Amino acid sequence: MKKLELNVLVTQNKKGYYFAEIPEMPGVYTWGDSFDIIESGIKEAFQLHIEGLAEDGGLKPELIGELSFNYKIPVNAMLELLGLENKSLAKSSGINNTLLSQYRTGL
Repeated sequence: MKKLELNVLVTQNKKGYYFAEIPEMPGVYTWGDSFDIIESGIKEAFQLHIEGLAEDGGLKPELIGELSFNYKIPVNAMLELLGLENKSLAKSSGINNTLLSQYRTGL
């Protein structure tokens, strides 16, 4: 069996909630207020999608094999997930505080 690698696109809204979707599979998405929630949610959404396809006769789930989820997270969401403040990150990375603020806001 082959390993199935799926790309998961993660975005964050202004209220701090995360949205995750598998672009190659329309309708497979989840949302939540932490990465742990969206990580488990996207796996559950994928599983439900596969079960639906199997019920329709369009797929045999046993042929899927090992799964791998590749998360693509914008810089601002990643900084938020890691809980890094601009000042501490600027000091450790050598990137100035102004540029880090621009990364956070997506400018």
